[in-house]
Amino acid sequence: MSEMELKFQVPPGGGPALLKALGQRGLERVKLHARYFDTVDHLLGRHAMALRLRDEGGTWVQTLKAATPHSLERLEENVELATPDDAALLKPEPDRHAGTEAGARLAKLLKAHGYPPLVEVYRTDIQRCRRVLNAHEARLEWALDEGVIVAGERVRPVLELELELLGGQAAGLYAAAHDWQTRHGLWLDPIPKAQRGALLVGARDFAAPVKLEPPRLTRRMEGDALLRAIVAACLSQILPNAAEIAAGSGDPEHVHQLRVGVRRLRTAVHELESFATELPPEWQGAVTAVFDALGEARDRHVLRRIIVPQLERAGAPLADPFLGQDDEALLAAVRQKIRSAPFQGALLQLLAFAQAGPPAAGADDAEAPGDDDREVDAEKPPHEAPAGDPVDHLRKRLARLHRKITRDGGRFDALPLEEQHRLRRRLKRLRYLAQFSAPLFKTRRVEVWLNSLEPAQDTLGAHIDHVTAARRFEQAAQTDPRAWFAVGWLRARLAESAHDGRKSLERFARAAVFW
Repeated sequence: MSEMELKFQVPPGGGPALLKALGQRGLERVKLHARYFDTVDHLLGRHAMALRLRDEGGTWVQTLKAATPHSLERLEENVELATPDDAALLKPEPDRHAGTEAGARLAKLLKAHGYPPLVEVYRTDIQRCRRVLNAHEARLEWALDEGVIVAGERVRPVLELELELLGGQAAGLYAAAHDWQTRHGLWLDPIPKAQRGALLVGARDFAAPVKLEPPRLTRRMEGDALLRAIVAACLSQILPNAAEIAAGSGDPEHVHQLRVGVRRLRTAVHELESFATELPPEWQGAVTAVFDALGEARDRHVLRRIIVPQLERAGAPLADPFLGQDDEALLAAVRQKIRSAPFQGALLQLLAFAQAGPPAAGADDAEAPGDDDREVDAEKPPHEAPAGDPVDHLRKRLARLHRKITRDGGRFDALPLEEQHRLRRRLKRLRYLAQFSAPLFKTRRVEVWLNSLEPAQDTLGAHIDHVTAARRFEQAAQTDPRAWFAVGWLRARLAESAHDGRKSLERFARAAVFW
């Protein structure tokens, strides 16, 4: 059995306002004491599974959960256990889940590792207030959880709202979630309590940054289904990274992976916009605002990690143009944008699109969102006819981007700086589109081609980083003349790095394409 739910983090002190808005009618309060089990080396957690025993008002229930390809759906199997005289003696019984998909996964995993013993690794003590709601033609369970996760001496507070679809259409779940999020400043958090507990056991505050998992595509997919699968894959990268930044992470890799996920998303929607007629266009503005804020944080990190050490070795009197500026203030601004109603609303719209079925016949076309690089008109006519075969459409888009890159790559060092930057962005988009398309072509050929692209992207990235740094120091020089040393030093290296960029693009142009 699978469940579909949305989980939101609640701002500190926000619980009473949520309960007041819900009202007391039909409200149920229950204490949930749960014990989570795993092997000593966290075998289940490493395979996105969780096994718990929970006291649900005097009845002990064993629950097995396992991840599915869709970021919002999980397999969940529940079985009641005999109520023990001493709850501390109660042990998990994995065989009770035999005959279910999740149970088969667990049995296979334990057998492959010699049936290692299961031990209690952490517990949760939660006060849950829940009520069944009928909203937007859907039946939902509204549940506010407040309490703690405990692992030994370590404790993590819990304050979150879960909305689970019990019946009706998924669209109703997203519409109701948008209502509650907008009114109460909630933000999406796809990381389950089980994973939070495992992090607590490992004395870690935040989950590891998440990279893109390739979408599950087949050649028999219609274009809209293909785009939905790609958007879902992008969201599986965006949501956990955004949640950790919103929760307080300052890890530059969370920032980087969120920005990459957003760039991939925008690339996918633009390159396959003929299949995006059901995607509301208003998500683009809020996502762009977050993308730009992430870019500022990323540029500052790269400059300090790469450029500043080079300038210090060269004896620059002013090596850091951000001297005196508060990095935490910048991250706080990014965090605020991520938690904002426009961005969270955009994520809900995108999730609803990714989860929905094929568009209804006769649906009106939505205005297509802009391109990742804000150059839609330069790439293709704005009213291109709807694409037919999606694989053929992907071939044409790949070929078009590749043609533009190889045409300009041979004169990269002669291009104006803005054109160099545009070419680099096109190269990124070509890479992302190829990664999306990979399941539809011969895997080995795609891998070989992507390996030929990587050196060019790295070389162009280093060149553009120097361009960006030179501009930063030019701005700093308006108030501190010491920055002119860095400007001159960086400008002197641009000709060489542009030459290296041209040579790398010429080598890339000779690689056999896979499409």
